[in-house]
Amino acid sequence: PAPTPAPVKGGPEARYKSKEILANGQIFKAKNVKNDHLDLRVPVWNTDLQFLNQYDTSRIAVGTRNHQIRVYDVKSGARRPAVDAEVGEMPVVAMANGKDGSEIVFSDTVTNVYSVDTLTGAIIGQYKGFTGVATALATFIPFETDSTAHLVTVAMDRCLRVHEMTKTRKLLHKVYLKQRMTAVVVGEYTPAEPAEDEEDGEVSNKKKRTEGGEDDDENDDDLWESMGKLEDKKSKKRKLAKE
Repeated sequence: PAPTPAPVKGGPEARYKSKEILANGQIFKAKNVKNDHLDLRVPVWNTDLQFLNQYDTSRIAVGTRNHQIRVYDVKSGARRPAVDAEVGEMPVVAMANGKDGSEIVFSDTVTNVYSVDTLTGAIIGQYKGFTGVATALATFIPFETDSTAHLVTVAMDRCLRVHEMTKTRKLLHKVYLKQRMTAVVVGEYTPAEPAEDEEDGEVSNKKKRTEGGEDDDENDDDLWESMGKLEDKKSKKRKLAKE
């Protein structure tokens, strides 16, 4: 079944809130973390968030301006984050889901793109090859038969990149787009159907190849026959010379 739409809002000094459209009311409101070691209030500045499962809106990962990743579990009943971890040293810019609900990918205001474990908050690895801030991220599986997920990013260096979401995190493609992109969306793969002219051209080429093959066979036969005649003439000349 399709998930129930639940718009979310947040921002500077605005705690994460989730509202259910069909119920026309708020279903969850996050609560700030406890005061720090000096008993001072921790500032709130959410920059991006992602539902960790497209069919279940109960687990949400939130990135902050204070280089934090927080994971909220709505079903648990707790308003404070279940996971609150500092990642890197720079503010979080954009986020995208990983291979499954236990992983999230985020970029910061430098050129770093990290993968984080949403259960522990630990950094799993880093995607390399960036020379500008990654402004938008998206994950997808290119083909139904291929189980390897891919990460698509656009950055301030005007490049679109595709990384393989494996242990190596290999850079597969890099395309220069001439403009600074701020969003990226991956659609479903639809193979292009060949045009009628192309199909006719392929058929004619096949016919030419078969006809050409037959001609080549005939030429080969003629060549072998001529070689046989030459050998007969040479043998006759040898006999005459002996006599």
